[in-house]
Amino acid sequence: MAVPKYDELMKPLLMAVKNGEVYKIKDVTAASAQQLHLSSEDLSEMLPSGRQTVFRNRVGWANTYLKKAGLLDSPVRASVVITDAGRKGA
Repeated sequence: MAVPKYDELMKPLLMAVKNGEVYKIKDVTAASAQQLHLSSEDLSEMLPSGRQTVFRNRVGWANTYLKKAGLLDSPVRASVVITDAGRKGA
């Protein structure tokens, strides 16, 4: 399976944090990878710059757009929590 596009990662991200607890983004990323049954090859694919994996990059963009939509919040650096609006969407 190829790495999903950022918009395809939005639902798995919301599902990973749906209980309302504050999560570290690295834990949410790992949970989403397991949920999507991504192989180690998929997870190790790098961006052309070689500085970040494609999966981490796309999770980052999905997280950014979910925050802009008001579905996720970041109470402290590198963490996420679902909002009330996000619970309705999850």
